[in-house]
Amino acid sequence: MMKKDHLINAVLVVFSTLIALLLCELLYRSYVVIATKKKIYEPSSSITFYHDKTNLFDRKNGFSYNPDTQEYVVQIEGNKATFCGLAFYINPFGTFEKNTDFKNVQSDAKKTGSRILVFGASFTTIPHEGETWVSIFSKKFKEKIDPNVQVLNFGRDGYGIAQMLILAANTFPKWNPDIILIAFTSANLSDDRFWRNSFEVDGRGYTYVAVDPNDNEASVDSKISLFFDNRITKQWCEKVMNNGGEDPQIKDMVEFYEKARKAELYKTAPDFFAPQSYLYNRIVHGEIIPHHYDKSVHNIRLRDDPEALAAIKKLNDSKIPYYFVHFPLLPEMKKDVRWELTIANQVLVKDLIEAADQKQILFLSDYMHLSKDQLERFPVNDQDGHPSKDGIIYIADGMLNLYKDKDIPKIPRDTWMGSKQEVLTKQVTLSPLLDSPEGWSFQYAKAKDHGSPGVVVGPQFRNVFAQPFTAKENEQFKIITRASMPKAKWNIFGLAKQKTMGRFQINWSNSKGEYIDTYLEPFEVTPKEKTYETYVVAPPGTETGTLYVSPSGNDDVVRYTEMKLLGKENPIKGNSVQKATAH
Repeated sequence: MMKKDHLINAVLVVFSTLIALLLCELLYRSYVVIATKKKIYEPSSSITFYHDKTNLFDRKNGFSYNPDTQEYVVQIEGNKATFCGLAFYINPFGTFEKNTDFKNVQSDAKKTGSRILVFGASFTTIPHEGETWVSIFSKKFKEKIDPNVQVLNFGRDGYGIAQMLILAANTFPKWNPDIILIAFTSANLSDDRFWRNSFEVDGRGYTYVAVDPNDNEASVDSKISLFFDNRITKQWCEKVMNNGGEDPQIKDMVEFYEKARKAELYKTAPDFFAPQSYLYNRIVHGEIIPHHYDKSVHNIRLRDDPEALAAIKKLNDSKIPYYFVHFPLLPEMKKDVRWELTIANQVLVKDLIEAADQKQILFLSDYMHLSKDQLERFPVNDQDGHPSKDGIIYIADGMLNLYKDKDIPKIPRDTWMGSKQEVLTKQVTLSPLLDSPEGWSFQYAKAKDHGSPGVVVGPQFRNVFAQPFTAKENEQFKIITRASMPKAKWNIFGLAKQKTMGRFQINWSNSKGEYIDTYLEPFEVTPKEKTYETYVVAPPGTETGTLYVSPSGNDDVVRYTEMKLLGKENPIKGNSVQKATAH
């Protein structure tokens, strides 16, 4: 009898527990459904519509930009337009640049100069006043290196490294390039492949992002990214803004927007009678309804993407030089490191190096050394780390230095995972603290500021001095200097000048002592002493380099307390130092 009572009690406990769990599930399920429904019907405070879709679906590559499109945009708040006007222009070749080298080249045209194809993400795509870093780079390249160069921009915002590779492999055969550059940031390494497509009815609709090319607007993982309405034109914008932001069409747009957003929320909205436990999902998966795709926990492995591997093989087999160029993010530049990679991204980089047949990863940060003021001007704003108009100019200048100094087709492999401070450590020059004339040319005595640290050079280069050193082609060097303004300078208005300009300079010569090329990189100098660094590579044919201590301009005065050259070779001995000669 007692055993029977224990059994009944156990059954009651189990039954009571199940009832309690069921009650918790029903209460939680009711709460979730009610809260979600309330959120679904919450009206939007700010709405944006464009004139037309900016993207065209591309099953192979993800998407392209809608060519020859003037994108007028209306911003709506409270059923009234707060702005209506031209947002940007996509040229007939599908880029955002006013001046593009696509105008001067056809796929079957004979090249009269170098042809460079550039692939990248938003850093490469986003324009400022009709310019990207690619178009600015092309202009500077024409002025300083090759007037006939053709630099073609195939940047796509949001692309990750795998999608860049696939686009490059599918694109280059048509354009017969000399070099392919794949520009990426550390953030792009964790971006997986995606597609953009559009839903449209009578000239109005929206663009959505999908994680599978077969997904449509109703798929659970497709997300709306942009609304458009063909009725938004220049004339309509002028009419609306002249009418205080009011127009009957605005109400139509708001209703369409709300309907589409509600439908999107309903795709993932919980169903009270769903045959799964909301409570269990929340505890185990961290969400009410686990999706089949969760990017936050999706570790990207290049070796698991057969299309990306096939793209790399196609590039390797082409024998066309291609290079991965890492663009530094603002936090990386502020910390003065090449890149900051998560463990997952480090694995991806190793996959990339292995699959790409040991192709080079080049670091733009080695050639884009920005002052504190320049770093502040680099991003669009504190919330948006993309490059501003100043930022894309800095990038273009850095890319020009990289291209010129590295002599890209011949550059040796770099240190993949290292920071800048770990690359070169051997001291090459003598008297780097400028406390002795040993190694330096005779103008050192004139520049020496007796009684004060270091030397003072300028104006008009009357006391510039230098030191030669042995070098070989493609050899890497690092220059470290400390500099400040020696005293307050006064301009024509009688105001103290707070900045002057110093510069890194190395002249390269061949075995006959004949001049080959000059590396020049200016930097801002303030009254407070700071340390500046840069990296250089000796050009082909180099036997000797000459390191200069010099201001940047004819009116600049700079105090230097250090000018050090580091390399991988043994330090130069005293008997190997020759008298410096200026070129």
